[in-house]
Amino acid sequence: LMCCVCVVQMNTNTTESSSQAVTGNKYGDDISIPMPWGSISGKTFGRAENIPVLVIHGRCDNLESFRNLIPLLPLNFFYVCIDMPGHGKSSHAQIGYIVEPLWYVMCARRVIDHFQWRKVHVIGHSMGGYVCLFLTALYPELVTKMVMLDTIIYDHTPPSNTAKSLRNEVFEPTFVLEKRSNVDKAPTYSFAEILQKMKDSRLTEVEFSQIESMV
Repeated sequence: LMCCVCVVQMNTNTTESSSQAVTGNKYGDDISIPMPWGSISGKTFGRAENIPVLVIHGRCDNLESFRNLIPLLPLNFFYVCIDMPGHGKSSHAQIGYIVEPLWYVMCARRVIDHFQWRKVHVIGHSMGGYVCLFLTALYPELVTKMVMLDTIIYDHTPPSNTAKSLRNEVFEPTFVLEKRSNVDKAPTYSFAEILQKMKDSRLTEVEFSQIESMV
């Protein structure tokens, strides 16, 4: 996959920023958008009549990752930060859904349809940037500007390996997760056990000690 990633500067003629609208009625409103499997949670910043900006977080993150960024952005936009399914306060996907970045593109499109936007800017961090990239490629008539933050485009599978890659990286893991989920009682863990599992699988010693100090 070859792509040219550009960070487009939005129109910032206004000298005000969103931080000056903290007391406004339309700053930081919680929203819930109905989906076929449940709902997508989000938070809006700014006035709905302004140019919409859809903001998408990265993998294993949530909309709160933009908490420090949004107040620095100009007021003449309507920012909608969302929690992707299985993240934050949004519903989890039902068993049988193949949860991977391209499916999140469909979720983003459903959000756009919910608001009935004809044009939209998009901002994505990490996996969210990947979602924004494919949303823009699939629906260029909808996306007017795109900003990608710390996004790595990792799909470099040659055509000859596409079938094998889809089977081993998408389909088979989905079936495994379904079997693990199809139990009478979901497993439960103590907080200490969860920390230990995280330490064993993904946390460095420094990260683990930082978490321990916070809890």
